[in-house]
Amino acid sequence: TRKESSAASDVYKRQPPYLRNPTLTPEAEEEPTASAGLVTMFWSLSVSSFAIGGMIASFFGGWLGDQLGRIKAMLVANILSITGALLMGFSKMGPSHILIIAGRSISGLYCGIISGLIPIYIGEIAPTTLRGAIGTLHQLAIVTGILVSQIIGLDFILGNHELWHILLGLTAVPSVLQSLMLFFCPESPRYLYIKLDEEEKAKQSKSMCGCTFCLCLLYTSPSPRDS
Repeated sequence: TRKESSAASDVYKRQPPYLRNPTLTPEAEEEPTASAGLVTMFWSLSVSSFAIGGMIASFFGGWLGDQLGRIKAMLVANILSITGALLMGFSKMGPSHILIIAGRSISGLYCGIISGLIPIYIGEIAPTTLRGAIGTLHQLAIVTGILVSQIIGLDFILGNHELWHILLGLTAVPSVLQSLMLFFCPESPRYLYIKLDEEEKAKQSKSMCGCTFCLCLLYTSPSPRDS
């Protein structure tokens, strides 16, 4: 507005000569303020998009597990995680703000789905005597992942101008490992028996759960996702 321009001009005129930039007009001095506001908006969107994606997807985790089965649903969720990680990992090569916001939104969808699916699956394959204790390991795995992401996000590791995109892209690594391990894990006996009415397969799956239970625990940690 005219009043703001006039105020900026007055401030410019009152500055000591050694602080004035002869090539910078009062109107031009307003541009960094506008640019800072735009950066703040992009930062806010990149942070909130993850939470919004997780909030939306959290309503569909159980439904997806019932439609596809626990194992296939987790594989589909991992596709979302890998897609989001690739967008963020290559964000330095394109419009960074758009790729990061899109990548974090998709990663949020992954975390919303997986945060419901994994406790369901672990609860259904865990031995009855350990079911309660094993259920708490999921939350422990999440906070451990957050701790790891905070450590590798330090300035002297990956949280610097040259390597920040690698830090964001690393979220694909746990998802790829999880996908590979899923092929060695049995489908939920409860899902096979109640949803598909396949009693024999449910019995076979139940007998396999004891052998593969420890292996299944290895992939229950979601990606270090919020650095």
